[in-house]
Amino acid sequence: MFLSACSNNSNSASKGTDSSSTGSMSSTNTVPMTGTPSAKKSSTKKDSSAAGKIGNTNPDQATVDYLVAGNAKEIAWLMAGEKRTANKEIQAHSKMMLADHTTLGEKLSVLIGSKNLTAPPVDTMGVVTINDLKGKEWDKAWVDKAVKDHQELFEKLKQSEAHVRDSSLRKIVISTEPIVRSHLDMVKKMQDKMK
Repeated sequence: MFLSACSNNSNSASKGTDSSSTGSMSSTNTVPMTGTPSAKKSSTKKDSSAAGKIGNTNPDQATVDYLVAGNAKEIAWLMAGEKRTANKEIQAHSKMMLADHTTLGEKLSVLIGSKNLTAPPVDTMGVVTINDLKGKEWDKAWVDKAVKDHQELFEKLKQSEAHVRDSSLRKIVISTEPIVRSHLDMVKKMQDKMK
């Protein structure tokens, strides 16, 4: 299932480069994003390159590719925010945003399982690149990246609105926009406090 794959993978990413924390994940931390048989096939390198080619010509597949990858990496980042800081505001906001991103992952998982789409393999190893920082420096770096990532995701969602063909995927894109926008506003407010 998407959620458990992301959770296991994100835990290892939030612990830095400790490869012993990967549990049952492969050494590259490439994860199939759903529990469907077709998605498991997509975790091979051969299927990954095929998905990339499909994504170039199929706007629905391209949208799924960036949503699944971006969401899995955001989950890793939010888990780090919840667990690695002493800042109560970052912890609380991370927990809330994590619930929203987990819900998005579940929606994508159901969609992929019911359509002619594949989940790309996602490597979240090394997503949390600020483990050498401490205290307020870590908090500021975390917030700065959260702003950047949410800004990029929001812009991609707006762009994909005009290109997505599948009505179910379009519904996910449109319903996700205000959520991502609220996350962006929230982390921007935190960023302003840290200047």
